[in-house]
Amino acid sequence: MYYAKKFDFNIPYLIQRDIDELLEYLNSGGELPDCYMDNLRSDINSYDIDLTREQQEALKDYYCRGGIYGTNH
Repeated sequence: MYYAKKFDFNIPYLIQRDIDELLEYLNSGGELPDCYMDNLRSDINSYDIDLTREQQEALKDYYCRGGIYGTNH
């Protein structure tokens, strides 16, 4: 089971929707989430006004760079 990570900042709605779709796909047995991760990464990069660079990187580290597959959620 894959879980959302709690961050100490607000996640914009569009990015949260991408995260929810990714988690739903993975938790329903999806094996190749590339398009979901690409959409999420693109949306994270477009929110440079609402998110700091560090917040963007934290989201990408967890959801796009494999952190979600680790044992520490």
